[in-house]
Amino acid sequence: MAIKRLTAGTDPGEIVTPGRAKENFLQRLDSLIPLVRDTMEKAKARYKRAFDKRVQVRREALQVEYWVFVKSLENQEGKLVFKTLGPYQILKTDGRRLTIESDYGICTVNGNHAAWAPEPPEDDPAWERALAAWQVPSLPSSASKPIETDFEHFVGQGYDDQERLMLKVR
Repeated sequence: MAIKRLTAGTDPGEIVTPGRAKENFLQRLDSLIPLVRDTMEKAKARYKRAFDKRVQVRREALQVEYWVFVKSLENQEGKLVFKTLGPYQILKTDGRRLTIESDYGICTVNGNHAAWAPEPPEDDPAWERALAAWQVPSLPSSASKPIETDFEHFVGQGYDDQERLMLKVR
């Protein structure tokens, strides 16, 4: 079988020495190299096209003077709280950390906790109403002053860490 492979492509009457058979074999291998390279390039291009279809575009880096919403770290388990705060303008950045001027003054936040926000338009009443809605007033503590409210019905109840009764109402 090995002799048959080594002598393939030669004349039937030709005597093939082992050295000549080796040369013929290496020439056939050399002729296959461009074909293999071409096939590999086509496969590589096909894999790249398939990969590029699935890859999502990364958001562009946040830069100075961009506006961002910042993830709220307060009371994350509550459903009725805002998940983000802002919009705030970026004052300084190193690519990872953002320095912003928030309601609490100038502070630094992680860039992973910020999302791009549109620039607020000048003197737009709809935007002013939206900003006012973001600023939820804090209620006084029930220990210092009793709170009187009207509500439709109880949604739930529970106790906090200090064993105080907490009511969820509508």
